[in-house]
Amino acid sequence: MNQPFATQHIIEVAYLVATVLFILSLKWLSAPTTARRGVWAGELGMLLAIAGTLLHHGIVDYKWIAIALVLGSIIGVPLGMVQMTAVPQRTALSHAFGAFCVTLVGTAKFCRNGRLPTRGRISSTFRYSELPCVSLFTWCFTPAQGNSSRWL
Repeated sequence: MNQPFATQHIIEVAYLVATVLFILSLKWLSAPTTARRGVWAGELGMLLAIAGTLLHHGIVDYKWIAIALVLGSIIGVPLGMVQMTAVPQRTALSHAFGAFCVTLVGTAKFCRNGRLPTRGRISSTFRYSELPCVSLFTWCFTPAQGNSSRWL
């Protein structure tokens, strides 16, 4: 690796602590008395995971990260301000967007590697294991969009 030794260790420690905080967060969220602590642990774990990722040497331009952060905030803040009775629908919508993102990433990987079927045939480099993954996440995205339109 071209990354300095100290930076690599900081990244590894950040990921390790984030992992522990995520596990504790799930444990603490299971009881009403410790739920607030669980939310804080999850938030701190996510902050450490993001910080560790941003320290990675492979990131050369932060422009797209900043754009994604602004767009995510513009979309996410209003979605977070729902009544308690609409939380299940909002959670379903969040999961649907996650599945949609995975679909886009899988499709982009598919197109980038030139593994899409051409002229009605499947090329010899086509991986049969990639198509079900992309199809599954697309399927997960589509029904949730129809169900969550009731409360938007």
